[in-house]
Amino acid sequence: QRPRLPTARQVLDSAKRQAALAGHLVVIPRWAQMPSKLQRHWMRYMLGTALVAYTSSIVYQHSSFAGSDDIQRWVHKVVKATTNSWKAHVVQPLLTVRDELTRTFRDRPSIVSPEEFDADKQSLLRMLEDFQSDLPASSKTAARRLPASSSSSGGGAPS
Repeated sequence: QRPRLPTARQVLDSAKRQAALAGHLVVIPRWAQMPSKLQRHWMRYMLGTALVAYTSSIVYQHSSFAGSDDIQRWVHKVVKATTNSWKAHVVQPLLTVRDELTRTFRDRPSIVSPEEFDADKQSLLRMLEDFQSDLPASSKTAARRLPASSSSSGGGAPS
């Protein structure tokens, strides 16, 4: 039985562990090392901290802790404006469309009267009979499978 050879991944992992244990090949002086994340982004962090401090002071000045009810009034105004906007721009147009459609379907007269329905039915049955009589003899057997005309069956208009 042959000895099992390590995979490429196992060899690379082993080399990485050995390199980590051995340390750096060359010692880099402190003045040549890459700056830390804090040193690289100190301006961004300072501006963020200043913005948070300024926002906190504004919120505190207008809060009930400082004796002001500005924030409560602002929240009330925002809720009221949002509610009014929702009613004016969503609910009201939908109600208008619903009412218009309801009114249209209620006020519209019947599309087809019973007399028109019977006349159209008789016309279609006559066309079917004419079609069956015009078929060639080879197709007569197929024509027999078509429903027979029920012109004398007295079928009325649908209710």
